[in-house]
Amino acid sequence: MTEQEWLACRDPNPLVAAVLIPEQRPPGLQVRQAGLRRKLRQFCCACCRRVEHLLTEPDLRALLLAEDFAEKPGTYRLDRRPDYHVPSGAVSMAVEGYAIVVPHNVLSHVAEEARRLSRPLEEAFAQEKAAQAALFHDVFGNLFRPPPAPDPAWLAWERRTVPKLAQAIYDERAFERVPVLADALEDAGCSDEVILSHLRSAGPHVRGCWAVDLILGK
Repeated sequence: MTEQEWLACRDPNPLVAAVLIPEQRPPGLQVRQAGLRRKLRQFCCACCRRVEHLLTEPDLRALLLAEDFAEKPGTYRLDRRPDYHVPSGAVSMAVEGYAIVVPHNVLSHVAEEARRLSRPLEEAFAQEKAAQAALFHDVFGNLFRPPPAPDPAWLAWERRTVPKLAQAIYDERAFERVPVLADALEDAGCSDEVILSHLRSAGPHVRGCWAVDLILGK
């Protein structure tokens, strides 16, 4: 897989395999082990959110907790939460970050819905895989190139306005506001088109988004 093929890929399976399986990793792909488990968990949760309208209410609650667990696995004890429901299927796998399994489990929900709506399975699968690949790209970015280094001046601008905006977006899951974050970054002096264009893109943007992570130092 070349860099161009990585960026154009519309199937999450080879992307996940390239990250997780050294033997399938193309030359030049840079996998950073620090924070990898967290990113895999957030990618899995984002895949599950693709079918949240098909999940039970207890599984939806479990998914919210799984997203928080991805951030603080060492201190966030799910089994001690009185409102924690032991999830099933894809949500259960998302807690552990089984990125090889979760996209396939989500596709089973998509298949059930497609049959119910008399929609062609092949079309439904292709669209879902493309959406999952887009989520993967948002979380991991272009692993053929190191991420841009944030300038401390951007972060300190106007009493740390940029990190505060990024943290609010993250905490509130308000990723529709990432273009506002891009505007603030630009006002702070950022001219890096890689960061700005990603934040201004149509997305999707989810927890684990590489550009928001960059600002927050995750």
